[in-house]
Amino acid sequence: MESIDKLKSKISANLDGYSNQLLDALREKAIEQTKAKIALSGKNNADFSQDELEILVKDEEEKIKNRFKNTLGLGLIAFLGLS
Repeated sequence: MESIDKLKSKISANLDGYSNQLLDALREKAIEQTKAKIALSGKNNADFSQDELEILVKDEEEKIKNRFKNTLGLGLIAFLGLS
């Protein structure tokens, strides 16, 4: 029984590591996209407060998550042959 608990904790720790890596990659992608949008608008990062930049990055994160969810859903429907 003790070895099962150790195994569970080891698996959980690995999943947390992957989760953190995924969130970090998502954040970096959102930051890149936010920088691109700011540059395309002809503005500079200095034109925004830290809070405004955080809101813009958070919005981009949500957009990326939604695109991933939609793509995953469509892929699942196609895989199941329901389309």
